[in-house]
Amino acid sequence: MNSKERTASDNRCMPTWIRRALQHVLNADLNTIVARDSEIGGARPLPQRPARYQRIEIGLQRHTIPEICIPLKGRAVMELDGRYYALYPGRVAIIEPGLLHCEGRWRGSKDYLLLWIIPGIAGSCGIHFDRSRRPQPWMPLRTIRFPSSATERLLARFAATSRTAAGRKLELLRGDLLAILGEAWSTAAELDHESDGQALHDEVHPIVKQIEIHLQTHLHTPISLRALGSMYHMNPDYLGRLFRKAKGIRPLAYMNKRRMETAADLCRNTSKPIKEIALGLGYADPLYFSRVFRQFHGQSPRALRQAASPFRVN
Repeated sequence: MNSKERTASDNRCMPTWIRRALQHVLNADLNTIVARDSEIGGARPLPQRPARYQRIEIGLQRHTIPEICIPLKGRAVMELDGRYYALYPGRVAIIEPGLLHCEGRWRGSKDYLLLWIIPGIAGSCGIHFDRSRRPQPWMPLRTIRFPSSATERLLARFAATSRTAAGRKLELLRGDLLAILGEAWSTAAELDHESDGQALHDEVHPIVKQIEIHLQTHLHTPISLRALGSMYHMNPDYLGRLFRKAKGIRPLAYMNKRRMETAADLCRNTSKPIKEIALGLGYADPLYFSRVFRQFHGQSPRALRQAASPFRVN
């Protein structure tokens, strides 16, 4: 099966997967909800770290928004703030903002499929599918984004500080989740009719977008792949592969490219001294900066500036 056929096949599966998630949310109660907040979840954690438990490659993560994980197939483990919970169809995991979490493989389970609800901003939401199928590594499958009027209500419930009766709070969240999944199902059903599968595509992983923004706004700061991995709670090698798959270039090479592009713009369009430009982009040694600049642009900073404005005296 080629990539085009696989995309069309995923499109046809989407409505079925989302319909299955709707059923799980509809049937969920306090005993099947995994959450640290006892008002919405009462599923008990496992007594200890499961034998042969293995985190997925991206490692522990922490986000500023809530996320909801709905198991659709197989058995997995959710590591949530130092505790371990069994994940299987019929359970729903609610990851509150700020909690360290990671999914992982469960004992001898050969295959699992998870649906993640990831609220966005400005009335949008995302549905993301993860799969682990031995002996293949964990992999994100598909992400779809869609307008969602229920997302703002969901975010507001997590932002509220007032306490609510456990049953009432769960019912409110259930209503929000059912509404979001209904909106997702409508979007997926429309994609099901796309004959070429082009409407549904792999989106850039949200971590890649965050790293790209961080690198662009910290061109003046020395950085290492290990530091990036620590910052985003990811294995550095896996982070590098993830970024390269999305952008076609490794993170540090991307940062150097942006530095050199910015340096060229500053040389052409400002009268800043070359030494000041170098320091502003994280190069303490102007000679080393000039050498890197020449390798990238084929000429020195001074020569590029002179070519851009031949009458400028520097």
